[in-house]
Amino acid sequence: DDGKAESAFGAGAVQSLGRWIWQQVANGYMRPRGLNVAAELLEYSLQDSPQNLGQVESAIPKIIASSELEMIINRIPNGEFTTWTSLADEVEFRSSPDLFAAFQRMRINYLGWKQGTQYDLHVYFEDTYTFHPQAIEADSLASFLATLGANAAYLSQLLGAIHPYEVAVHLSVRRGDW
Repeated sequence: DDGKAESAFGAGAVQSLGRWIWQQVANGYMRPRGLNVAAELLEYSLQDSPQNLGQVESAIPKIIASSELEMIINRIPNGEFTTWTSLADEVEFRSSPDLFAAFQRMRINYLGWKQGTQYDLHVYFEDTYTFHPQAIEADSLASFLATLGANAAYLSQLLGAIHPYEVAVHLSVRRGDW
């Protein structure tokens, strides 16, 4: 035995197959359904050692259009913030299927000022792109399939096909007269 059969089914082959499958998911399922940010982040995770992403430009217009951004701005107290300040809670972008699929629980920091409905804020979102096991919810076929996909991604992460990394989105939002 020269060991070729054993190496053909080793960890490298499993990782390669997993990456190929997730590439097909990104291009054949996610992108045709408008999940472009989620597909971009998934593809990035398929590298051997992905570096942290300091800015996800493609997410900015969707975050600005989301109802969650307005809720975040409403939670920021009035005043001037000359150092980065954190909101105690995290955000899930449920109003956008793409952002919901791309980000899990984004941490929020902000800088700038707000007075009533007028503001000039720099908002910095951070997340760890990773997968965790999910309890199967069968309230609908869509949620069942989404949970199944998340669990498959978690297994692929354990097998080394998907790699976690840090991701950030920084944007500026203004409203009012200056």
